[in-house]
Amino acid sequence: MTTQERDHAASDGDDNEFTSEEDDAFDSEWEGEEGLEADDAPHDGDVGDIGDAARERAPLLNALGEASASASEQIGTEAPDARAFFGNRGYNDSASFRARIPALVAVCAPLLLMAVYIVLSASLAMPHVVLVAPMNSTVVSGDRAWNHVKNISAMAHTFNSRENDRVREYILNEVAQLQFLAEGCGHPKAFLSLTTDSVNMSTADGRIFYQSNNVIVKVDPFMENSNHAKKALLLSAHFDTQVLAPGVVDNSISVAVALEVLRALIFSPTLSHPVIFNFNNGEELFLLGAGAFTLHPWFKLISGFINLDGTGSAPGTRSMLFRTNSLSLLKEFQKHAPNPHASVLFNDVVSKIPSDTDYRVYVGYGHLQGLDFAFYSYRYQYHSVDDSVEFSWPISAQHLGDNVLAAVIGICNSNVLDTIDLAPPIEKPISDFLPIPDFVFFDLFGFLSITSGRIYRLTILWVAGAGLVWATGKSLKEIAKHGLNRFANRFVRPTLEAYAMVIFTGVSALAGTFFLSWCKTWMNRGSSYGMPLVNIGWICVWVYACVGIIPKVWPPIAEAVWLRKSRGGASVGTGMRYGGELGSRRRRVGGRRTRRMVRDSMDVTGVPVVLGQLSAGPPLEKWLPYGLLAFWVTLLIPTFWASSRGWNGLYFVSHWSFYSLLAVGFTQLLSPLALKWWRQQQGQLEFDAIGAQTRRQVGWHAKVVRFYERQLWGVQLAIASFIPGLLTLDVAEQMSIALPACIPGIPEIAHDALFAIMFLLLFVNLLPAFQMAARKSFIPETFLIALFVPLYIYSSMIFPISRLHPQQYSFDHEWNVTSPVSAKISTVVVSFPYGVVTTVTDVKSAFQSFHDNIQCSYADNSKGAREYRCRYSSVEVPLVDSADPTSLLRISAMPPEEFGTSSDNATLWDIHGEFNGLEGSRVCTLTADHIEPKSDRHFSIYVDPLETLDWEVEGNNGQRINPWNPERLPTHAGLTDVVVLRRQFEEGGMRVPFLIRYEGRAEDGSGVIRNLTVSCHLLEQEHSGFWSHLQRELPAWLIPGKGRYGGVRILKELILS
Repeated sequence: MTTQERDHAASDGDDNEFTSEEDDAFDSEWEGEEGLEADDAPHDGDVGDIGDAARERAPLLNALGEASASASEQIGTEAPDARAFFGNRGYNDSASFRARIPALVAVCAPLLLMAVYIVLSASLAMPHVVLVAPMNSTVVSGDRAWNHVKNISAMAHTFNSRENDRVREYILNEVAQLQFLAEGCGHPKAFLSLTTDSVNMSTADGRIFYQSNNVIVKVDPFMENSNHAKKALLLSAHFDTQVLAPGVVDNSISVAVALEVLRALIFSPTLSHPVIFNFNNGEELFLLGAGAFTLHPWFKLISGFINLDGTGSAPGTRSMLFRTNSLSLLKEFQKHAPNPHASVLFNDVVSKIPSDTDYRVYVGYGHLQGLDFAFYSYRYQYHSVDDSVEFSWPISAQHLGDNVLAAVIGICNSNVLDTIDLAPPIEKPISDFLPIPDFVFFDLFGFLSITSGRIYRLTILWVAGAGLVWATGKSLKEIAKHGLNRFANRFVRPTLEAYAMVIFTGVSALAGTFFLSWCKTWMNRGSSYGMPLVNIGWICVWVYACVGIIPKVWPPIAEAVWLRKSRGGASVGTGMRYGGELGSRRRRVGGRRTRRMVRDSMDVTGVPVVLGQLSAGPPLEKWLPYGLLAFWVTLLIPTFWASSRGWNGLYFVSHWSFYSLLAVGFTQLLSPLALKWWRQQQGQLEFDAIGAQTRRQVGWHAKVVRFYERQLWGVQLAIASFIPGLLTLDVAEQMSIALPACIPGIPEIAHDALFAIMFLLLFVNLLPAFQMAARKSFIPETFLIALFVPLYIYSSMIFPISRLHPQQYSFDHEWNVTSPVSAKISTVVVSFPYGVVTTVTDVKSAFQSFHDNIQCSYADNSKGAREYRCRYSSVEVPLVDSADPTSLLRISAMPPEEFGTSSDNATLWDIHGEFNGLEGSRVCTLTADHIEPKSDRHFSIYVDPLETLDWEVEGNNGQRINPWNPERLPTHAGLTDVVVLRRQFEEGGMRVPFLIRYEGRAEDGSGVIRNLTVSCHLLEQEHSGFWSHLQRELPAWLIPGKGRYGGVRILKELILS
């Protein structure tokens, strides 16, 4: 059918000329096709201006048609319709498929990004094999390290256990063998020296008196006659564990790696600085081992440190450099580590939570700069019986060993240790928040990026400034060319609508997550903890669905808030364009005639040549990149504010902003070049005849330009999302393996909201694709709804706790042996400090299954946090051999004696006494029952007041405790208990003299202390039959967890008043 015949058929009202399918396809093309932006055009898709450019190309169309008709007349055939061949070719046949391309991209893009992330992470972030290397190798053997791990973690080895002594002896034997190996290699004996410290230390608050037994080794390439102006590097790893934990991740892997690094240094090239190893004992006891080492003479040689620790399990996961205060040491780590893994985000978070490592002591008391490494994944096993080789793999030890050895050699062969400064002092090193360093560091696939805080903030300002400059320049150009009114309608208004749509999408996603999480938690408390992947799954799908559905419901919302004119006379089809005369013209002329008129005005690029003034403005998807850019630039404000206060963990937000600006800038630069290229090619065509070669040439150029116009949104999506998307996936992965097991430290709703924010950052850039797909395809929405419903139902209904995601409980078996009557029975308290309690009924019924005399309720622990407790009365006594239980402990005290006056002239009184601890225990506590425990009256307890041992105060540069000098007397108002930890197990139990000094109320000093209590600890697995019974009867999802001294506590009281 020729053009004239089609015109005639349309004028005759042929209803069969345009089918509904063709109409839909045409509408799709009319609403989705836009012209290229030139320097003289206001923006992509401004149909009025593109019409001007198209009319310039109209002679070509006419010339081709006339030439074709002339040629046809000569050969007696009907002329081919050039418009049909070039302008409409493929419109009806492929429109349906083209309309579904954005939908397919919207579905597949996140999956493709995740696939790329998984492949790159697996291939670049971890070593590929566990090395099996000979003893004389210069690399870390992961196989040998894992053998160390299995030997060290054969059983739990808390400080108060014989097993702790065995592990210490194991380390001493390994070091002795390495000394022999070093001498066999020709090193002098002083090259590798060993010492065991014997520091007697009191904590700064006076509550703990600790005798250390660390194992300290020094590798000194300069030997005894060296120039000791060379500063040393400290490598520290603690070897003690919690009471029941075998301690594979916390901290046998670190000890094993340190032993392997020590061996490798024997055969490595000569170092420029010494290395000191501290295998310390007592980290789980309030960081006491590291505190004691700060008082050791070798500590004065150190100017930088590396601390190794771990939490949870390590099933092929990486150890992270999660905290540092040294930019210079960090840069050396970046330079030398083969598979670095680091995150300033974790640095920011850990600085504000109570979980800590020996890093705090070395920074707070030692004033050192250093690096803090730790495993951080799957904290379900943290401090529990499941911290075993069953849940960790040797490849994780290889990863840590490779990085640490490279860092040690690199740092010691540089001048960093000679030039590094001391860390600034901290007023309260143990209780205050540690300073956050002002630099940004993170890795992606094993490539570590480091930026100073100043450069980072300048980058934020540059991105924001560049966006502002571009917007200002573009606005001035549009105003000068088209006037203020047209600028407001064609530039400001659609940008504001796109920005509002992005904000509305984010608010809807987060609000919905909050509500859904609240409902889920109410129905099935603990699912975020016990089913992390399922829980993260429904959050991901929900946010994804919000991004997909909002474009479908947005038009009436935009009209309701006056962001666009009502559909009645200002929109086409689904109302995605702004204002103009097209809607009224379609009402006046009729749908088919308007479509015919525009269809017959197609140029060779497929762009409508608008006859008359059909001003229809750009579709919303063309403006969404600008709205997204405004959204990301808006997020730069809180990012800059946080960075100015030291919080640099939002680095990925600045990357989103930068790449969004880059995407918009790239397309703004490319569009005029593409149009210029089209015009140049157009001018080279010959109009005297139309041959096959000319057709192919015109068709080829038209297809290129048309493809660019149609896929411009895809180019913007790729540029804006690829790199920041990978960064965000990296952060999300770290959160997914670290956060779920932190509940209830992080409430479930807050936990779910954090993941919703991460997924929103990932998916929001898909809005243009969803916007383009909104009118033609329901594939994404159908897929997402079908996936979301079962995930959410499963997460809300299925019992969340399992063997892999267990509920931990702590155990306290108390036995009072003050009198024969009290010694006949004992009491057990089981509490749940970690994890979640699904329902009170479930837990109570589990415990009642083997004991009736039980009371369960919620209570506040010593830190003020709510926890669930079950208390058993009339329990069989602990398994301790003694014919007379009252003789297990002894305590005595003298009557009060007046000492003198305090600095405020108050009378001070002394009570001298002594207690004998329990044999088999080297941890005992002395408690005084003060009648006014909250009073500000002076009250202190001192151990060994006659100074038979040399006691030093932690962090006070060796200052001795002298209770007989009132001027140096530390004032600890309300200090009513002290803990004594002995270096060795003493036959017959520890003997501890003590002094209690207090401000009296009566003339004889009486009436202040009611009684004194001494209590000593034993291990529950060895001395509690009730604990053994619990293990046999409780379900597999209940496992014993945290404990410092031992779950069996035997106590005795002395009544004073």
